[in-house]
Amino acid sequence: MQFAENHHPIIFPGKHLEDWAHWFENHSFTSVFVLVDSETSEHCLPLVAHLPGFNQAITLKMPSGERYKNLETAKNIWEELLLHGADRKSLLIGLGGGVVTDMAGFIGSTFKRGISTLHFPTSLMGMVDASIGGKTGVDLNSAKNQIGTFYQPEGVFVYSKFLETLPDLEIQSGFAEMLKYGFVGNPNFLKTLENHKDFKVREEDLVFSAHFKKKIVSQDPFEKGIRAILNFGHTAGHALEAFYLDHKMPTTHGFCVALGMMVALDLSKNIGLSDDEYEMGMRILNQKFPFPKFSEIDLPEIASYLKYDKKNESGKLKFVLLKSIGDPVWNHEISSAEVVNAMRRVWL
Repeated sequence: MQFAENHHPIIFPGKHLEDWAHWFENHSFTSVFVLVDSETSEHCLPLVAHLPGFNQAITLKMPSGERYKNLETAKNIWEELLLHGADRKSLLIGLGGGVVTDMAGFIGSTFKRGISTLHFPTSLMGMVDASIGGKTGVDLNSAKNQIGTFYQPEGVFVYSKFLETLPDLEIQSGFAEMLKYGFVGNPNFLKTLENHKDFKVREEDLVFSAHFKKKIVSQDPFEKGIRAILNFGHTAGHALEAFYLDHKMPTTHGFCVALGMMVALDLSKNIGLSDDEYEMGMRILNQKFPFPKFSEIDLPEIASYLKYDKKNESGKLKFVLLKSIGDPVWNHEISSAEVVNAMRRVWL
């Protein structure tokens, strides 16, 4: 199954990856490299190592975790590519979650001013969000994705069998991004996900989510307009994620986005979100993402990270909010004090 409206195709390659073999045999590259982290090297690479392309690839390995998504790691991989003679007709495959596909995209977009990249996302977050749309990036200190490019991969192959290798916490993280698509685009999908008794993801959930994101980014590849709705929950979520990184408290991106969506729902009441829709949204998020309470002293520190958000203009915070579920607005100006008050209402 394939979606190919503009830019890269999204391919669900079949139980035995037959569509991948067909795709690779119809393309020509001088050499193939596959970027993995310490987790996907052990659990995912063996599932595809026998396939065309992978069976001739040079493996590049990075440590696992967001804290390694930085320029130092990129430099190490650029040097490996140079050492192994990669040229402008080489292919770099990102085999991993969002950190790996972000890194592969960034490295591929910059090495020799751009080589072909392709993504095999292995996490739910990667399958429904991070690998789709051509955003690449690395973090700068604690600030997320401050250095990056827009660079379209040759394709994204969504192989659901990789989900069987994931711990429950990683499935929960990706589930937050699927809920986001319901909030900003499809109330019926949101209700479908609410009715999941656990985090077991169906193939049709993957297809809908990937298709929805692809549709949005195809309309706005460089985030000049509607693509911004995909940041729902991410403004406060990224600030929380930076807070956790600085305090060396392990968490997941999806967990932070879920808590960020709570803040955005609270702020959305000021632009028309009904009490019923607010309560439904909070009920879903609290059911799926139980979280420890914060202390009052945490809130100003978390809010201090908002200044790094890439949507900011002239120092002003820009949020994605909901007039109603499925009807988002973007670039809505919110003060830091309003954000802290919203955090206080929903997190304390």
